[in-house]
Amino acid sequence: LSIALSDGHYLYVNDKLALARTVQTGDIVRVSKGHGRVVSVERTMEEGLYNPQTVDGNIMVDGVQASCYTDALHPLIAHGL
Repeated sequence: LSIALSDGHYLYVNDKLALARTVQTGDIVRVSKGHGRVVSVERTMEEGLYNPQTVDGNIMVDGVQASCYTDALHPLIAHGL
């Protein structure tokens, strides 16, 4: 599995919300069938911006559970909006 997201997006790392920029090889992320180990991390430059919102703040992206929230606003504040 692989996921592409901005470094300011949150995802579940080692069972906690963490910014994508903090993910390291060996971390554990939530996937559609439980948990998976991060085998590599790379930076790329892509065009476009996507930030879908869901009622509970979570979203499954290419089989990896991520958050709809970014570092633009703390997740607890964003969830209350």
